Amino acid sequence: VRGIVPDHPSLKHYRKLDKEFKRTMRVVPQDLYSSDQSIDAVLDFVRIIDYKNLQAVVIENADLADTFRQIFEMLWGRV
Repeated sequence: VRGIVPDHPSLKHYRKLDKEFKRTMRVVPQDLYSSDQSIDAVLDFVRIIDYKNLQAVVIENADLADTFRQIFEMLWGRV
C-alpha cells in the first residue's frame, strides 16, 4: 500500500508500523493535506471517506479507479 499522509503527532505510531505492514507513505505538511477525507483507488473501485462527517461512498468502476491511480502516480512523483 502506498499513500500520502499528513505530518501529525497522532499518526506517529502508524508511521512506526509502516514497514511491518508493508506500507510506503509519503509524509507531507498537515497544511497541505489534512486527511479529513480519504480517497482510495483499488483495482476496480474508488472509495471516498469523509471521516469528519462519517460518510463514505464506493464507486465500482475500474476505469474511474484507473483514472484516480493515474492522478495519484502524478502526485506521488512530485511529493
